[in-house]
Amino acid sequence: MSRAKSPRWLALPLGAALLAAGCGGGKAASLQPGAAAPAASSPAAAATTPAAASGPVAPLTGLPASAAVAVRPAIAVRLPLEGGVGLNDADLVYQEYERSTLLKVLAIFQSRDAPEIGPVGGVRPADPALLPSLRPLYANTGGASGTEGLLEKAAISQVTSSAAASAYRSGTAGLMTSTAGVLAAAPAGAKPPPPVLPLAGTGEAFTTSHVGKARTITITPPGAPAETWTYSAAGHSWLRSGTPGVAVANLILQNVDYKQVLLRDPDRFAQSARVLGRGICTAVSGGTVTPCSWYKRSATSVTGYVDAAGVPLRFAPGPTWVVLLPPGSKLATG
Repeated sequence: MSRAKSPRWLALPLGAALLAAGCGGGKAASLQPGAAAPAASSPAAAATTPAAASGPVAPLTGLPASAAVAVRPAIAVRLPLEGGVGLNDADLVYQEYERSTLLKVLAIFQSRDAPEIGPVGGVRPADPALLPSLRPLYANTGGASGTEGLLEKAAISQVTSSAAASAYRSGTAGLMTSTAGVLAAAPAGAKPPPPVLPLAGTGEAFTTSHVGKARTITITPPGAPAETWTYSAAGHSWLRSGTPGVAVANLILQNVDYKQVLLRDPDRFAQSARVLGRGICTAVSGGTVTPCSWYKRSATSVTGYVDAAGVPLRFAPGPTWVVLLPPGSKLATG
């Protein structure tokens, strides 16, 4: 299958150090933008995982699903990464650094039933920019004044612990919920999410430009402990150290800016990822790694990922984990 190139403005400069980091060698490299993109020096890698099925598929993973599951809405839940329950059932996860040593995730569930999710967190400043394109049911425990108003303006359906108490139960670490509980409280007319990533067909290349191979990816944000992902060739999946059961087909290391945001009631500052605009990234699908660029024009548009030639990447069917990396982050491959 041929692919048309994206508009030329989508092909952003990539740092030469990032290219080296994405293509092996085990050396840490800066992920900051700036240098011009180097020319591709190796052929693109063909997809090694099965293509999406021809029948009904889950919109966020491209994997086979029943007709009923394929059209049900997504569920979004904010969780702490450490101690979070249910992440192994998520189709899409955004990892955010609320502080250098405090990682929160926005987990999106659609194709798989999760009997227990939690402890459920409150609304975060990045949510009004991340959620509208997914049209989810947003399970949360409320939020600071201003953030909830932005969600209402974006027409996000909220299933809050105050308005839908039957969807929650008390746990030792806080309120817990489930996909069944949130779906039972869904308003009429809730829609499924659109596909968020282009998927590779049988034998189709993940990227048209420079690729490398990796079996481990180690990420070290400034002031934060390193985290390591390890590739399982048998399962065509990446496993995250410290989170048993998490296995994803695609890993996207997305460089973003962070901004200190003042939250009200009570007054406090929080660090929030800036996910609108464009920047650089490293994308991993199967055992293949490539430098890339990302762009997101508005809250209602999905994030696009293109290679050094400006051609959209085509990912393997399966769950995806997006790490929203703060400035100064390093990565090493092995």
